[in-house]
Amino acid sequence: MNEEKNNPVEIARRIVAELNAQSDNEHRSEADWEAVDEVATAEAAKVYPETDDARADALREEIKSHICLTFPYETAEEKHLSGAAPQLLAAAREVLANWERGDLAAAVRALQAVVDDFDEQSKTGFLLWNATDGIFASPENFATRADAEAFAVKFRKRFDRQGFYRDIRGQHLDPQDVILRAVPACP
Repeated sequence: MNEEKNNPVEIARRIVAELNAQSDNEHRSEADWEAVDEVATAEAAKVYPETDDARADALREEIKSHICLTFPYETAEEKHLSGAAPQLLAAAREVLANWERGDLAAAVRALQAVVDDFDEQSKTGFLLWNATDGIFASPENFATRADAEAFAVKFRKRFDRQGFYRDIRGQHLDPQDVILRAVPACP
C-alpha cells in the first residue's frame, strides 16, 4: 500500500483491471462510471483515512483522471466525439473523393463545418500555439477557434511598430511570417 500511496497511476491500473474483470468493455454505462467514482473514493480513503484530508480528494481525482484515460466513453466530450465520428468520416471521404477531381475547396469547407460544429457542441477550448518558436503564444484558454485566431491577429500586430518579430533563435522575422495555430485544449 505504501508503494501505491505515491503512485496513483498504479492504483488506477489496479482499479481498471478489477473493473474490466467485472464489466464488458463493449457495453459500458453511466453506472460503470459511478462504480469508478465509488472505487476511487474507497481507494483514496484507504491511503488517507482521515475524512477531512484534502489529500484524499486530490488522490481520488487523480485516480479518476487516470481511469478516465482507459475507461471508454465516459466523458461528455468522448460521447459527443463518438456521435460525431460518422459525420467526420463522411466528410473525410468527401475530401478524398474530391482529391481526384481537384475540387477540394467545397469538401474542405464541409469538413471544417463538421469540426466547427463538434467544437461548438463539445465546448472545446482552444489554445494558440506558436509553431515558429514551439511554445504557446498565450496562456489563455479561448472559448472558440475564432477567438484564438482573432488573438493571433492581435499578437502579430504587436510587432508591426518595430517591424519584426524576434524568434527564440534571435532571428528577425516579418510578424506575418510567425506561424500561429489554434489547437484544441485538453479537457
